[in-house]
Amino acid sequence: DVLIDDFFVSPTKISIAVSGTRLENIEQQCYSVKNFYTKLNLLAHLIKDEETFSKVLVFVASKKNADKLYESLEEELGTGISVIHSNKTQNYRAKSIERFESGKSRILIATDVMARGLDLDNVTHVINIDTPIYPENYMHRIGRTGRAEKQGYSILFYTEKEEENKEAI
Repeated sequence: DVLIDDFFVSPTKISIAVSGTRLENIEQQCYSVKNFYTKLNLLAHLIKDEETFSKVLVFVASKKNADKLYESLEEELGTGISVIHSNKTQNYRAKSIERFESGKSRILIATDVMARGLDLDNVTHVINIDTPIYPENYMHRIGRTGRAEKQGYSILFYTEKEEENKEAI
């Protein structure tokens, strides 16, 4: 602050979304689960309701978990599910995003790295399969729903090992 006072006359501080600020039009829920497979089963159960869960962005912590989740749900959902992460080719990622945006697939599984900078419209739900280590990542994730004054929904799955991360959020 001393440097700012020395070099600026009447500076104005602008905060867009302070980390930790709850976004009012996003309803947040969390579920305590035993392990990854319980997360998978709970996700599969929730997304059976196609009307409610019509455009869902699913976040995972790793490429490995993204692929495991995709492979587990692909048989049931077919083209209704897409995945993006850094091991996929640029062409594959672009097609996955286009299918999600156009409504051809209603579920998009992504890692944090891939989701940065994605501008997706009308995402009804953000489901956090893995609890992010950094609360800022949670804010970035859930900010993908509830845009343009629409109601958004965020669901967080957490295990006992992830409870500390949930509390930090």
